[in-house]
Amino acid sequence: GLPFSLEISGYLRNAQTVSSNENAPANHELTTDGYYLFEKQDEKEAEMNLAGCYAIAVFEGGEKSAPFILAGASFHPFTVRVDDRLFTVDMRKRLWPMGFAVKLDKFTAEFHPGTSRPEKFVSEIRRMEKGQESAVTIQMNEPMRYEGLTFFQASYGPPGAGPGDKMYSVFEIVKNPADKWPEYSLYAVALGMLITFVTKLGSHLGASSRKRKA
Repeated sequence: GLPFSLEISGYLRNAQTVSSNENAPANHELTTDGYYLFEKQDEKEAEMNLAGCYAIAVFEGGEKSAPFILAGASFHPFTVRVDDRLFTVDMRKRLWPMGFAVKLDKFTAEFHPGTSRPEKFVSEIRRMEKGQESAVTIQMNEPMRYEGLTFFQASYGPPGAGPGDKMYSVFEIVKNPADKWPEYSLYAVALGMLITFVTKLGSHLGASSRKRKA
């Protein structure tokens, strides 16, 4: 087993990591390494929630590490060193392989005047599959829907990035079978029309045959 255990506290079902230098904690939230967890309202679709919590590594001798943050949207795991062994601790949802790849070409963000609150952020990506590439734009309230998956523009980073800084984009991916319902409906309508056509054609041919015999 691991040479340490974890003590978890302050779990939030939907949270955002915020820099205390940009926005001071309003409710005395625990701040560690200049960051704290801000609780966000639950999303309508539970899959879009990004959980977060505070953790402490407890070692075999009872010694404890300083508190650190585990967050679903974080790209930087916390590292724990025990003797000459290095461990990384991170919070992640279960990983699912996809039949295609996505590459970020350009990310742009617009902010409300005089604030660091985003008004709009846009990701220009390339969807790559079987040697073919398609240019797609994903932005707030305009997700990419493909192969039963929905890519939402969730957030971006790193926190506090300024003009000219290299940034990354965070997507929340939701598997939604309902996205295929319009396609299935078209198939059902086409099948119904085909059955109706064949039935009518059969009736017409049968009537014509009876008239000739008469």
